[in-house]
This record gives sequence, C-alpha cells and structure tokens, in this order.
Amino acid sequence: MIRRFGSETALVLIDVQRGVDELTHWGGQSGRRNNPGVEGRIALLLTAWREHGLTVLFTRHDSREAASPLRSDHVGYGFKAGLEPLAGETVFGKRVNSGYVGTKLEVALRDSGIRRVVHVGFFTNMCV
Repeated sequence: MIRRFGSETALVLIDVQRGVDELTHWGGQSGRRNNPGVEGRIALLLTAWREHGLTVLFTRHDSREAASPLRSDHVGYGFKAGLEPLAGETVFGKRVNSGYVGTKLEVALRDSGIRRVVHVGFFTNMCV
C-alpha cells in the first residue's frame, strides 16, 4: 500500500476534454459512460495534488478523424471545466490513444525524477 505520495510521483490527467461527453461518438446511439460523476473525483484528486505541490501533467488528444469531437477545431477539444491546466503545468499533445507514443511525456517524467505515476481519465479501453 502506498501511504504517501512524494516529489517522485506525478499525476497525469489523460484527455480530460469536453469531447468525452459526446457519447454517441464513443458508443453509438446508446452511448453512455460507466463512470458518471468521475469529473468530481478527478477534480478532488487534482486539487489535493496541487495543494501538496506535486507534479501535474496533462495529455490532450488532437484527433485527425473528421468526425471526432477531439479535433482541435471542435469545441470538444477544450479541457472540461475545473480540470484545466494551470500556468506551469505541461500539456502533451497527442494524436494516438497513448500519451507515451509520439510525445515527450516519458522523457519529461524521467528528466524530472518521477518514478511513480498516477493516471486518471475517462476511457480505460482507449486512453487510460
């Protein structure tokens, strides 16, 4: 059991973007999320992390798919209210499901001395 998170631990928020709410895109006409209310839980974790001065990083999906709500020219590209990065918190843009493929996320973690990572997001079968 991890009793305490220290400076060697980072929180990575994965694609906490408004487009995750466009449920018909993710699940068809019967689209639904299995994690209602997760925004509040993520916000509590994020607030606690920041209060302890620990490293917070973000990924943001920039889709190339024409119908995706996560395209940079779509309102869904923006971060969800209350889950936006603050000044000094790094955002890693990505074009694939993984935040570690084609980004400098891993290098940034290693260069910062981060040895443990807590990941949070919405879709365990895609991005998390």
